[in-house]
Parts: sequence; structure tokens; C-alpha cells
Amino acid sequence: MSLSRARRWRAQVVDSRGKRRRSAPRALALAVTLAVALLAGAAARAEPVVTLLRGAAADGSARFVEDLAQLWRMSNGGEPSVLAQAAVAGPPEARLKALRRMRGDFAIVDAPTLIARREAYPDLVAVAVLWPLALQVLTRRPEAVPLGELPADAWVVAENRPYALAMLAALFPPAEGAAPAGQPGAGPSARALAATLEQQPAAVALVAGPVPVAEVEQALAQVARLRLAPLARPLLERVRQLGPGFVPLTIPKTAYPNLPGAVETVGLNLVLVARLDLPPHLARRAVDALYHLPAAAAYDPLFAALNPRANAALAAVFPFHEAAAKALGLPTQAVEP
Repeated sequence: MSLSRARRWRAQVVDSRGKRRRSAPRALALAVTLAVALLAGAAARAEPVVTLLRGAAADGSARFVEDLAQLWRMSNGGEPSVLAQAAVAGPPEARLKALRRMRGDFAIVDAPTLIARREAYPDLVAVAVLWPLALQVLTRRPEAVPLGELPADAWVVAENRPYALAMLAALFPPAEGAAPAGQPGAGPSARALAATLEQQPAAVALVAGPVPVAEVEQALAQVARLRLAPLARPLLERVRQLGPGFVPLTIPKTAYPNLPGAVETVGLNLVLVARLDLPPHLARRAVDALYHLPAAAAYDPLFAALNPRANAALAAVFPFHEAAAKALGLPTQAVEP
């Protein structure tokens, strides 16, 4: 190779390398631009998250919301979205506060709390009545249980303490002087229910929960002479006068093994609540997922416990979201925030 050709070849190599070096920043910039565009496109395609606030207690809501999330995808709700859940510790009103502060889009709250706190939360409305929690009274006493006369150390609240005490207080208003002699203590966990009743033969256990409760079934099977006690007839009559927050319930004979018959008791309804400004398509989608999908009961027995007629009873004393009311066939009324 001649000297001049060698120089020309070396110059071409340098030029080509220089081009590659100069093109590297442009290629990197192009890659970054493409990645940003892909991320932006993915973000645009990502479905918005709709959050449902539930309690931390064992009221069945955690499993229920998991199944509702599957039905949510199947429902006809217009814009696509994903239903998620978040637990809020504290009393039921803590969820009302969190909902007002926009920490979620929906919340599950018991009807008595919702009705009692209506004036404090005028910007919150009902979307649908959910399932009832039954007060289940467990005792080894052979005689009728004098609920209004038991001393504090005779009570054991094994699950869902706020709900159980709310039903107890409704049955025995302090103004009547018929309240229990003392407020029940915190009691054991539901898992320790059977052991506690074995050790305290005179104790009366209160469990508030959706029927059946696995720990109640376990206790009935393990503890000799333990029974599920019905409410006395005067108390049942009082339940019917408590208003739509509380409901008379019948625990069927088939709910637990070896029940001698159906058990009459009191319950309270849980309610799906939202802010007044909830987009109408989300309210309609919630109603559709709860009531209008034939596969709902196959997901969770709690769906089979939903009673559409309970919505009309609640609507008589508490406002509903306008879109939810229309979807449920309820009369609509203007609600001032």
C-alpha cells in the first residue's frame, strides 16, 4: 500500500470512528426519548385505582372486597378501573373521617353509626346496603340468659367489639336503667373462644359477625354443653322498634352443626358509603357489581346475604347517591353538601 493510500485509509477509519462517536449521544437521546414515550403510553393505558376503605376487624369485609374486585372488572361501568382496598384502624367513624379526607372513594360502615352521625357528615351518602352482622350469644348456662342483668365479669366479647357493644347498647338503653351492670372487657380473640369458655363455665360470649363464624362453629363443637342462645321475646320485639340500623335476624338451624332449631337474634347492616361528589359511573358500577351479576353469590356467601329491600328502609332515613338510587329503583332526592 502506498503512503498516500495508507493515509487516505487511516483518515477514513478516523472519520468513521468519529462518526460513531458523534452518533452515540444521538442514539442515546433517541433511546431515552423512546423509553419516555413508552412509559407515558403505559401510564396513559394504566387503569385508575378506586379505593374502598374497610375496617380492620373480622367482619368479613376483607374477603368480600377481594371478591368484589373481581366482579368489578366484570361489571358494566363505562371507564375501566381497578378496585383496591385499604384497612382503616379504629372505630367505624374513623372510616367516615378518612373518606371525607379523600383517602378513598368508598367505605364500609355500619348503619347505626352512619345514621347517628348524619349531621356531622352531610357530604357522605349511601350507595348500597351490604350484609348483616348477627349478634351471636354463646353460653353454657342451661337457663335463659338475663342479658340486661349480667355483671361485667360475666361478659366475653370475642369478635368485633364495637358492633357487639352497639347492639347491646341498643337493646338496653342506659336511660331505661336496664343496661348491663358493666361494660364487657376486651375479651379473647375469636381463636381463643373455645378455650375461654372451657375455663369460664358461667361466661356469656358475644360474637358479632356474618353467619356462620368459623370460630363459633369450632367452639360449639369443642365445648361441652355450649349452646347458641336466642334472644328473649321481649328483646326481639324491641329489635323491631330500633329502626333501619338494626334488624331482627334468624340464624337458620343449618348454619351450625347440631343446632336444635333456628335462633332468633339481632343484627346490624353494613353499608357501602361514598362522598356526594363520587362520579355517577362509579356508583352505578358498584350497584351493578353487587346486585346485577348472577355469578356474585358463587364468589362469596356474603353476596347471597345481600337484601335489596334493605336499601329502601335505609333510604327512608339516610340519603343515597343519586346515581345509586336510580340504579336501585329508589326515589331520588336532592342532597345539600
